[in-house]
Amino acid sequence: MLLKVGNGLFQTLKELLKCQGVSAGFCKEPLGKLSPEKVERAKEIYKNYL
Repeated sequence: MLLKVGNGLFQTLKELLKCQGVSAGFCKEPLGKLSPEKVERAKEIYKNYL
């Protein structure tokens, strides 16, 4: 199944790792941090797919 993230690949991967208890740090510029809305979307992805 193909999942369209549309959230920022590397930032979302780091947030998903954080949901699993793995500290992966933050993305460097120019990527930056996720907005609160995108953090919620990452948590939704974690809840529904992992």
